Amino acid sequence: MTSYADTDVAGSVAQDGASGALRIVGFSESTNALWGIGCAATVDTTEAAGSAGAVRFSGYVQSGTGITTMAADDNVFVVRNAAGTKFIIKGDGDLYIDGTYENFDIEDDIQLLQDLNNHLGTNAKSPSDARVKKLRDKKFIGMKPTKSTAEDPETHEMMSMKKTKALHIGATIQLYKMLKGVAKELGMTETQLKALAQEISEEV
Repeated sequence: MTSYADTDVAGSVAQDGASGALRIVGFSESTNALWGIGCAATVDTTEAAGSAGAVRFSGYVQSGTGITTMAADDNVFVVRNAAGTKFIIKGDGDLYIDGTYENFDIEDDIQLLQDLNNHLGTNAKSPSDARVKKLRDKKFIGMKPTKSTAEDPETHEMMSMKKTKALHIGATIQLYKMLKGVAKELGMTETQLKALAQEISEEV
């Protein structure tokens, strides 16, 4: 990275172009390049519009000579991989991730969801080693840490939200195809099946 900064430079804080934005850059010869840590004397356990935390980011937008709350559809927080945006938090709290995902319809999506739930659920019985290996091979879950560390005392496995969301979509499609097959055997059309589903949902 010597074309970007001298070898002995750990980081820089500077204005980013003519816009006046503040740019903070960290350089490292290991894994962590920019590390933000918040050490609080007290904690907030609430889940409300005014909840606080050890680390807090706030986004505002210009309003005349002052600032104001960003609108529901405004991008408050963005994570990029180089120049490509991968994660967005909107003003209303909605989350967006890179929409490209693997289609798992060649698998038994419902069974994969059951295995995922059984493996990670606190009160569930873990599936067989072969099924857990499949979850790892498909990267629904990461490799389980061998032991906790001072920096990361938790030993729980990480779960891919993107792949799990894709799995839910696939399972829903597969379930609907199964229902269409049952309806056909019962002499029902797809329109009748949808009408029945609507009727049931309204009763619930």
